[in-house]
Amino acid sequence: MARIHIEHPTSATPEQLLERFTKEILPSPVFASTVDRHEVRGNRLTFESSKGFSGSVEARDGAIVVDVVLSGLAALMAGLIEKRIREELSRL
Repeated sequence: MARIHIEHPTSATPEQLLERFTKEILPSPVFASTVDRHEVRGNRLTFESSKGFSGSVEARDGAIVVDVVLSGLAALMAGLIEKRIREELSRL
């Protein structure tokens, strides 16, 4: 099992972050093809996948916080997955 924790600084408000995340990240081919279900509550999005990972994205004042738990084969790819998450966050 592997865990990824990223706190990405931003000047956007939590509402702006969640709106952009919903419009830009959720429909992206990478997210759509790997996440089985997700739920948005307030400033927090949780997601689950049958491909070995689950986690949350939380929009806070000054930061977007991503926590992901990887299991099975996904845990072996933790470095690559973290790099990809950071690339997506840099677009926000």
